[in-house]
Amino acid sequence: MDKWSYEELQEFIYEDILEFMGDGLDIRQATSRVQVEYAKAIEGSKLEKLIIFMTLCEEGVKHGFLRDDIKEQTLELLQPINIVAYEKQLNNKEIVKLRDDINRTTTLLG
Repeated sequence: MDKWSYEELQEFIYEDILEFMGDGLDIRQATSRVQVEYAKAIEGSKLEKLIIFMTLCEEGVKHGFLRDDIKEQTLELLQPINIVAYEKQLNNKEIVKLRDDINRTTTLLG
């Protein structure tokens, strides 16, 4: 991850969702807006895409509405998950966090 750390990326998404909802958008609209705002990261990095979609899932569930497309995309990203492929991009603490987030997201979507 070149631009942000794992935790920074999650924090930016959380903050953006709250800001968008504070501007009057519902969770469905806020998650759509995040996808637009982070399109370059989503298209440019499988790891960032995974982090973004897991965060969008968590926020959707937390706010009472998880869009089907986000759920489906996240499930697809989690299917062939190979954490070893991301080890060079993350430090040890982030790898542990990634495993925890994958487990939590899998449980949320299960």
